Amino acid sequence: MMEKKAKIIATLGPAIYSEKKLKKIISLGVDAFRINFSHDITGVKQIISRIRKLENKLNKRIAVIADLQGIKLRIGKISSDKLRIKYKQKFTFDTNKKIGNNLRVCFPYSFIINKIKIGSKIFLDDGKFIFKVIEKNKKSLVTRCLSTNCILSSNKSVHIPNIKIPLNRLTKKDKKDISIAKRMGCNWIALSYIQNSDLIKETRKLINSDIGIISKIENKIAIKNIKEIINESDAIMIARGDLAIDIGHSEVPKVQLELIKKCAALSKPVIVATQMLESMIENASPTRAEINDVATAIFQGADVVMLSAETAIGKNPIQSVKTMSKTILSTEKYKKQHIDEFKSSIDAKKDTMKS
Repeated sequence: MMEKKAKIIATLGPAIYSEKKLKKIISLGVDAFRINFSHDITGVKQIISRIRKLENKLNKRIAVIADLQGIKLRIGKISSDKLRIKYKQKFTFDTNKKIGNNLRVCFPYSFIINKIKIGSKIFLDDGKFIFKVIEKNKKSLVTRCLSTNCILSSNKSVHIPNIKIPLNRLTKKDKKDISIAKRMGCNWIALSYIQNSDLIKETRKLINSDIGIISKIENKIAIKNIKEIINESDAIMIARGDLAIDIGHSEVPKVQLELIKKCAALSKPVIVATQMLESMIENASPTRAEINDVATAIFQGADVVMLSAETAIGKNPIQSVKTMSKTILSTEKYKKQHIDEFKSSIDAKKDTMKS
């Protein structure tokens, strides 16, 4: 039986914490687990211990990735796991550290609030939900929700187009999380919202030589400095959620292909991530477009594809992994047949020329 070549990363979360589910998704093709340090990691050390035991039991090497929060903007904590914000209702982002509700949430970046203009759009949760700024002062932004099915939860990412974040260094939290990741035995560190190679060099000084660095490409500045970033990194992740907001959704397919080619030319592994099987968070079956998305990444030459909320909090984590594995295998089989046919046609032409 043909085994898949492309690897699968599954994001850790309550949906797969049990030993039974971890064992099942490893057997279905998961090769690595991602810890999202933007969220609460209480109890994760125990889960990693569980993974290491299964690694020995199943005789399969499993990598663990510590995905640092970085300087990516995020909202604070919210009173409910799933808080619904009504279409066109007013909603405030402020610097108050109190737990958020359906009227406001903490946005602890006064230096960013000062830069935002009335009329600007704020994108939440990898661009899923949009808010338009209608009023502001030094400590808050009053917005109107422009999304019809807006459901928020704690610590979701925030992206504001054309606002440059004047930071390109590890935060105190990142440094603390690197120490935790080392103690946990993580194999990789993923760097968020990278702009150039400086952050990679800073991180390299804090980690052991056997820990690899994954640089997440999420903005125009990173694309501009992509050669130095690839050279200094051990792997690249195309984080398409924030990237789409920054460069425009229609540009992402082209940039994805270009980045995969550049990584291949420099012999660096490349990961395609974000919203690959998004509908399977709720639904047992993927959309045709999602299957095509995974297949396209494999056709283009991606070494790894990643599942995020699908495995962390989704209702169908096992089916999501099974779907991804089947799609990879089917695509790789077709690619192999196509290459074999091409080689055969070349050989036939050579034989004709000889005769």
